[in-house]
Amino acid sequence: MVGRLIQITKSAYQYPLIFSNCGTRARAGPDQEVVYRDLKRFTYLQIKERIGRLASALSKAGVVPGDTVGVLDWDSHRFLEAFFSRSR
Repeated sequence: MVGRLIQITKSAYQYPLIFSNCGTRARAGPDQEVVYRDLKRFTYLQIKERIGRLASALSKAGVVPGDTVGVLDWDSHRFLEAFFSRSR
């Protein structure tokens, strides 16, 4: 798989996700919760584990740092997990 840089569209979300370092949060308060629209609740430790599993699956699929991966989701816990798994 060859990675290539794509240009960000003008309509792309320009604001950072408001979610600090999950690893730090998971160690400091593993039972504190991340709540998504009162529909899903995860502890920081659960989110960290979910991000780790996705990052591992992406690595096993051959994705390397710098590759572009499309995510067909928006404003959900799954998008948050995909966003943070890219940095592992």
